[in-house]
Amino acid sequence: MAGGDGTSTTSTPLAVGDAHAWLRDGLPWGLPWPVILVNIVGCGLLGVLIGRRRASTRSRLLLGTGFCGGLTTFSTFAVDAAGLWRSARPGVAATYVVLSVLIALGAFLAGRSAAGGSGRIP
Repeated sequence: MAGGDGTSTTSTPLAVGDAHAWLRDGLPWGLPWPVILVNIVGCGLLGVLIGRRRASTRSRLLLGTGFCGGLTTFSTFAVDAAGLWRSARPGVAATYVVLSVLIALGAFLAGRSAAGGSGRIP
């Protein structure tokens, strides 16, 4: 299939694959940074949702478990941590677990604060 400029659109998956390889292999400490990033974003959004005083309990539950739960990747986090451990890199695995939990908690608290308050957690 040809693109509008005459180039093949089959190069798009290759570019995405190259970007994924760079994110996976080219960043510090050999950590799965894309997973960390998406979990930070999801936890931050959940914090904003919880921090909104006007949000109903129903919308918090729906968006929190539905959207934010679907966005974050806890199962991938667990598989990646186990893979790092099995590949004889327990220090990297431990760093990944601790860093992910602390940063995700920080993102949640920052999002909740940015939304204007402590908000009741449903």
